[in-house]
Amino acid sequence: MKFYNIRNGHVQIQHVCNHYLGLNSMSTTTFRDEFGKHIPNKPDHGDYIKYTCAYLITRENSDSVVNEIEKYNSEPSTKFHEICELYRNKCNENNKLTETVAKITSTTPTNERPRIVFIEANIGGGKSTFVRKMMKLGLTDVEVLEEPVNEWILTSDSKGKNILDHYYSDSKKYSFAFQMNSFISRCEKLMTAVRLPHVKTVIMERSVFSDYYCFAQNCYDNGMMTEIEYIIYKKWFKWLTAEFSIYCNKFIYIRTEPEECCCRIAKRARKEEDKIPLEYLNALHTKHEEWLVNSVDNANVLTLDGHRNYEDNNEIFMEYVSKIKEFIGLD
Repeated sequence: MKFYNIRNGHVQIQHVCNHYLGLNSMSTTTFRDEFGKHIPNKPDHGDYIKYTCAYLITRENSDSVVNEIEKYNSEPSTKFHEICELYRNKCNENNKLTETVAKITSTTPTNERPRIVFIEANIGGGKSTFVRKMMKLGLTDVEVLEEPVNEWILTSDSKGKNILDHYYSDSKKYSFAFQMNSFISRCEKLMTAVRLPHVKTVIMERSVFSDYYCFAQNCYDNGMMTEIEYIIYKKWFKWLTAEFSIYCNKFIYIRTEPEECCCRIAKRARKEEDKIPLEYLNALHTKHEEWLVNSVDNANVLTLDGHRNYEDNNEIFMEYVSKIKEFIGLD
């Protein structure tokens, strides 16, 4: 039987399983044998169970899924949470499977999944300044992440023009490419951080959720992204956030009026941003308000005044840090 010629790692495991998911005539035993045979690096229990369950559920064999989960229950893993999320609908159809997954996830230590907090703001809203100052605090067991802007600047074509410059120069042509690049780079940076053994909290500048609810939505609403591009973007978003279990515990919203954002953008003078009009900032401000003020549960959003000078006034900055610590339950 011809098999995929793919490299080592998580992607390889996924491709191996995807290949066999379509072969419903294969027995469970044969699937296990083939799984191990074609994976040079032994997968961890979480990966094995995740894809074995995917195969078994495809075959409508929920009882076997229960058996597979119980077999590896001696080593609880955050992967079990992924199983619960990925196969939620199937779990709801089978009481035994629901009970088993619930039992396992309830005994999985909660500290295995770091709390994730996103700092949101408009372009020029003050989040980068705030995040850079937070990075210098050296908070215990906390990973503070900047937005991957530098990575975007380094993503350039043969003429040396980067994706950020392309986007602001011709938003209609490059909106889809930029939003996908932004989404992937955020996911990669976040997942790298949550897998660090010492990390209990990740605080990240901007999220895939603001990409989705603010930036991509605005691109589509204003005709900078076609309908088919927007449909594809949403499909990628839904699949990737489920596949990598991307979640959020709390949002910090630094609320700054668009006119002030415009002044700050001019002051920092990034050449890629010199074409950002006030109208664009107004539209993004509206999207942030609709999302974080009117849609998200207020208990999960801490709003900070972005007009106060926390860059130069450390007393104001530490006041905000104290509010954040209390809000997210950070010692």
